[in-house]
Amino acid sequence: MIEDANGTAEAVPFPKPSHRKSSTGKQDGPRIALHFQFNGWAKYPNYKLDEKIGGRMAKAAGARVVRPVVVHPNGGEHRVVLEGGSIDVNGCSTLLTTEECLLSTTQQRNPPMDRAAYEQLFADYFGVQSVIWLDSGIAGDDTHGHVDDITRFVAPNTVVTMVEQNEQSENYAPLYANLWRLKAARVSSGVPTDRNSRSSRFLCRVQSSSKAGSCPPATPIFILRMAWCSYRFQRSERSHRVKCLGGSFSDA
Repeated sequence: MIEDANGTAEAVPFPKPSHRKSSTGKQDGPRIALHFQFNGWAKYPNYKLDEKIGGRMAKAAGARVVRPVVVHPNGGEHRVVLEGGSIDVNGCSTLLTTEECLLSTTQQRNPPMDRAAYEQLFADYFGVQSVIWLDSGIAGDDTHGHVDDITRFVAPNTVVTMVEQNEQSENYAPLYANLWRLKAARVSSGVPTDRNSRSSRFLCRVQSSSKAGSCPPATPIFILRMAWCSYRFQRSERSHRVKCLGGSFSDA
């Protein structure tokens, strides 16, 4: 676990999982770890070791584990499934995600949850005030719409997003649909609106959002567009090469 900003680290051995580890982690400061359910992106059955990693990381860090739940319509509790790659945050109370990943009935993570339930969850556990819902991810993505494949915050009011220049590509229309949504979006000012929210209780609000002057005022997003890259394998050279279909440019 990382102990300080200088990079001091301790190797903690775990059984090798079958999937990525982006869905787990811990907060700096008080030892509290949010441990969301993982279910192999609601697609693959071999996720049991992956699902245990978050709890083991928390134990190694001496953190108290919080497992977010929502109330099921039938009255029971549903433990929330959420992967790290399904969301991105700017550190100032704004979150990015896609409807394809969280709201689609294909590879459905949380059947009890709709848009309003997710936005309440993000407010309660992350201190999020503004959610930017993009349409969809790229074709063929096993995760069915992870936002980390296509659009990421690189500053509180700046994103890098992918576009496809080939009009015949199945990614052309969806990626431009996302671009139009980003152009209409606004980031939150980052000023907390409810000091008694669950995020305050669990101390899970991103630290930079509480620093005076660290977040920009509510503002349109500065967009850096990058052409989608196609990958081709050069058998003669026995190496992978990347051919980018154009450069990158900005939208003011």
